[in-house]
Amino acid sequence: MPIWYIPGEVYYFGKVFGEIAAELIHQSLDEDIIARKTTNWYKYASETYDFLKIHEMRLVKDLEGLAEGAKIEIFEAIYIQYRREILKEYLKKKTLDCSLFSYHGGKTFLAQTIDLEYRYEKFGGVLKVDYKNHSVYQYTFAGLLGYTGLNSNGYAIGINMVHSNHWRIGVSPYLIIKKMLDTETYVEALKVIQQTRASSSRIITLCTRAETFNFEIIPFEIVLNKKRIILYKQITLPIKSLKIWK
Repeated sequence: MPIWYIPGEVYYFGKVFGEIAAELIHQSLDEDIIARKTTNWYKYASETYDFLKIHEMRLVKDLEGLAEGAKIEIFEAIYIQYRREILKEYLKKKTLDCSLFSYHGGKTFLAQTIDLEYRYEKFGGVLKVDYKNHSVYQYTFAGLLGYTGLNSNGYAIGINMVHSNHWRIGVSPYLIIKKMLDTETYVEALKVIQQTRASSSRIITLCTRAETFNFEIIPFEIVLNKKRIILYKQITLPIKSLKIWK
């Protein structure tokens, strides 16, 4: 399993990641050619790029760096971050999705399975990102800027699928996690969820040394559950079962 060491500076984060993972990035894109032909992925990526340029310029810089470093199109760099959204119907019968367990009470921990297509295993690796005041450690895939991981300032984040309707143009949950782990405190990380327009539904769990915050997110609504023990597998929630959390 590769370990990618990357500086946290905006743009260079993406550029260096693209350079050192370029071979795997190209291989993963090549293997997805047939799947991409089942969707209008280019239109989705183009609309997402326009949205991000208005609302998420830091992410745009990292994505542009990734594209330059890996020598791919910017829309391909976006596709990697939004693969699940773009291939939603194609992947419905192919993906089991992940399970997540977290606990706090004396000793806090978070554990997660990565239940994706078996062929995706070869693209996985550990990403270590060094910022000025902290470091981030993630398990992710070649070219994917955010996934599950922990921040050296004392919090970890896991992700899990929750199905809903009304997915839309916005920030992918993986990039939301990147933004959360980029912060210097867990309070800032929690604000990211409140302030970011999500493109699709997920469960995002954040654990600190003392607390566990579990967010059930669909594009228009968020529910916060705070429990001592959390165990989630893939679930389907009708929209009417969720309440708006402000």
